[in-house]
Amino acid sequence: MSVLLSALSQGTIGIQPRPVIVKARCVSSVSVGDLVRFDLSQASSIPGQGDAAFNATTNSKFANVAIGPFTGDTAGGIYGVAQTAAAAGQQADIMVCGVTNVKCASATYNAGQAVGPSGTAATATNSSPAAKIGVVLTSSGGAVTSVQILLDGSLALA
Repeated sequence: MSVLLSALSQGTIGIQPRPVIVKARCVSSVSVGDLVRFDLSQASSIPGQGDAAFNATTNSKFANVAIGPFTGDTAGGIYGVAQTAAAAGQQADIMVCGVTNVKCASATYNAGQAVGPSGTAATATNSSPAAKIGVVLTSSGGAVTSVQILLDGSLALA
């Protein structure tokens, strides 16, 4: 596919994040907006070569996601936000980067605040990521339970 652009056209400016959404099995039930972490403790080290059976020893490390809270060494890893609801053992769409809404503590948030561990201004619920996983995009009124963020949960170190 080719695209023709005018020499006079500057195109879209600024940050235009391309969403990345993957399918993963849920260790426990998830709701839309839940912050989840990929279960890197699975036995298989070959991405994409997981077994069809849930929690089989040959699952890919990137096949399953879990909801926290995570503590210590388990708080690090690859984070995402559920885009669809799913029961335990079922598949859900998980965004690993892009613009999305994430469940958060009931509070007021300002654009530009970090989302991550409890020390940051905006804290995502259902988990305790060890590092910043995103940035709040829109200021909110008080007592909100979901906030729009630019998600960059691809790597949070413990």
